[in-house]
Amino acid sequence: CDGKYASFVITRGSCPVMWEQEKSYSLSVKAHITAMPQHVLPALKLHVQEHNTVYNGTHFLNLLDDKGDERQLKLTLEECLTLLKQAGGYSHEYTALDFNAVTKNLNYEKVAQVVMRQMQTVVEDMRYFMLIPPAPGDPLCIASKQTLALRVNCQDCLNRTNLVQSVIARHVLLLVLRNMGVLEPEQELPETIDMMYRVGWADNGDNSSRQYSGAAGQAQIYLQSDKAKSKGNYMDYFRDTGRTLARKYVETWATPSTALELVLGTAESVPHWAKDTAQRLLRARRAEWTEEFPIKVLLGTWNINGGKALPASLAPWLHAAAEQGAGLVVVGFQEFVDLTASNVVLGASDKAKKGAAAKKPSSAPATAVKKEDEWSDASPAPVVVEEELGRIKIWEKLIGDGLGPNYTKLCDSKQLVGLVLCVFGTAEVQKLTPAPPMLEGIKVGFGGFAGNKGAVVARVLVADSQLCFVNSHLAAGQKGTTHRNSDFAEITKQARFADGESGTVGILDHDQVFWLGDLNYRIDLDYDECVKLCEKDSLAPMIAKDQLRQQRTEGLVFQGYDEGPLTFLPTYKYDHMTTVYDTSEKRRAPAWCDRVLWRGRGVELLEYTRAELIESDHRPVRCILQVMLKKADVEKRRKLLASLEAECFISYTNNAPMTCALDRVFPSSTPSSAPPPSMPLPPQLTAPGSTTTATAPQEAPPPPSLLDFDAPDALVDLSAGQHPSADFGASDGWATFDNSTAPAAAPAAAPAPPQQDEGWAFFDDTAAATTTTANAAKAAGTSPSTAASFGGFGGGFGGSPVGNGDGFGGDSFGAEFGSG
Repeated sequence: CDGKYASFVITRGSCPVMWEQEKSYSLSVKAHITAMPQHVLPALKLHVQEHNTVYNGTHFLNLLDDKGDERQLKLTLEECLTLLKQAGGYSHEYTALDFNAVTKNLNYEKVAQVVMRQMQTVVEDMRYFMLIPPAPGDPLCIASKQTLALRVNCQDCLNRTNLVQSVIARHVLLLVLRNMGVLEPEQELPETIDMMYRVGWADNGDNSSRQYSGAAGQAQIYLQSDKAKSKGNYMDYFRDTGRTLARKYVETWATPSTALELVLGTAESVPHWAKDTAQRLLRARRAEWTEEFPIKVLLGTWNINGGKALPASLAPWLHAAAEQGAGLVVVGFQEFVDLTASNVVLGASDKAKKGAAAKKPSSAPATAVKKEDEWSDASPAPVVVEEELGRIKIWEKLIGDGLGPNYTKLCDSKQLVGLVLCVFGTAEVQKLTPAPPMLEGIKVGFGGFAGNKGAVVARVLVADSQLCFVNSHLAAGQKGTTHRNSDFAEITKQARFADGESGTVGILDHDQVFWLGDLNYRIDLDYDECVKLCEKDSLAPMIAKDQLRQQRTEGLVFQGYDEGPLTFLPTYKYDHMTTVYDTSEKRRAPAWCDRVLWRGRGVELLEYTRAELIESDHRPVRCILQVMLKKADVEKRRKLLASLEAECFISYTNNAPMTCALDRVFPSSTPSSAPPPSMPLPPQLTAPGSTTTATAPQEAPPPPSLLDFDAPDALVDLSAGQHPSADFGASDGWATFDNSTAPAAAPAAAPAPPQQDEGWAFFDDTAAATTTTANAAKAAGTSPSTAASFGGFGGGFGGSPVGNGDGFGGDSFGAEFGSG
């Protein structure tokens, strides 16, 4: 205007921490934190350093919710920024604005008022850049400089971010026009100009949303007046619904990912199917690029009978962690609250109970009935629960005090009605943990609708090993064996976690699995006989009648799991605050209800015992294991992966078998022939030490296979004439493989579900059928249609190939471009 130039820089991006969302057809998909703040810090430093280099400084404006699923993202970001401030040398400021809470059901004008009420001082202190025309012969005159660039984020940097950016930019525009004399000091934008401004920002948000989700954004709010508010809200609901449906049920997720790679110049010549196959082969040859190291793990389980009384200390139960040098401690509670109808139906949890007064024990607590020389490590009389503290916080403090000062929480504890799982570790283990543990609740009570029975499952990554911990409460009753077996199978089937490489993983996909809890298996002897045997410390007759041992021997439950010898008395059922087995009218027979089992290689039992805490009708159980974990040699892994990718590409380009890549894992009796050379491979496809060439394909071939190469007994020859035979049932989805040459169209008979870990793989029925069709067409010399890939799109730092989590990049208004 009149030779004067002005600008104000606002950038946008997703929440700058490492997170991802599982690809899901649910309307609500929870974001999972995939890296600890200390592991995010190096990348965050680079991001802020680059931002500051370009813009002189950064002010983070965080629009995430202060409650619900976004709260964990917000807290993680704030912890990362705190670490960044402590590191020094990185100029940045921070403001949190819970946008959804403060602007609910408001039109544009009122949203602007609310936002600027909090941001006006911040924005005006930043100032803006202004250049005024110099006099002839004079140098350029800079009248004003912007001191910081404003970086705005919500979760996916779409509607909220765009709207707040438009509000802030509108305020700066007013300041600039008033400074230039275009507007009077108190004059607002003319109505026509204001509407043009809003439409411009509405189009910007609309186009950003279409690029990301395939549907329009909430453009209507920019045009709303008080009179048009109702109609505008209805339009927004329709747009929201359309965007949700497009994002979750229409898009294949392959197109945004591919487009993003092309725009950023990161698209590679290695086809996705070749990379997928190479990744599977890489996992099968894991021993070649990893080394093992030991860690001790303490597992504790205790049914606390509704927490009617608190022990003064958990040291008798957990003190062995420090004594044995355990680096990881996982503690599971059952019946953390009374399993009343209201708790079961409403799903009592630490969130629902937060702020509520904790339940007090009886004003006249019972006294322990015991001799002075008996149960020497039993706890003293219970202490009163402090009303101002939440129940979980109290028990977490008890755990921390019982373990000692060297242990801290690795994540927030997870509650599912009466089940609670807590994960603690030493500082050394925390450094080896690349991401916070992921915890999920699985309901199996009343057909899966109630959490009175079920499990809390944790996925913990330590170095390059994947550990799974299951705290479960199975069906009760002396005759409930079949129901307990069914609960175990249902928990195993339902538990799934988001995984950046393979989409989702289940319990059995982990390197080691540890299952603890009140499993409720009883002893098939009557009350009087069991009590007499307990008085004599005669365990062998009871072990012979232990239901869990019997069911495992018959292969009906916990297939492939191990358990230590039962060298301690049954842990159930005692009269409250006594050492006397049940004297009530029901006279329940003593039983080893509380157990710890494990599966996986490299696990050695060090201790399996019980502790003498008498505040419940159960006794707590402690198990200490030495577990061999894996740590990757990054350089060896990189070289092997490059070699496998090249070989996958060569093999399929020349229709040659891949036995060369598989012979170390799956020995083959048929020597492989060298593929015929015709043209050089791209540099990134040449295997180390190899000069093999291949013919470039005219069009991308179909994915070679969706088979699980982790199956140790499988031999998969990827040539045109040989294919793994498999039967894909309509319901169970199990498949087995053999080493014989057979047409792909002739499936083998469906086997029974596996009892041990013997090379079984679980398949998605649809994906498996697609693969069989593709392989059959390939064997017949035809070209099947390419199946859509359900990968995921989330470019930039923090992205994920399995969901729609965005990264550091993000669409910016005239500044940055990334994954937004």
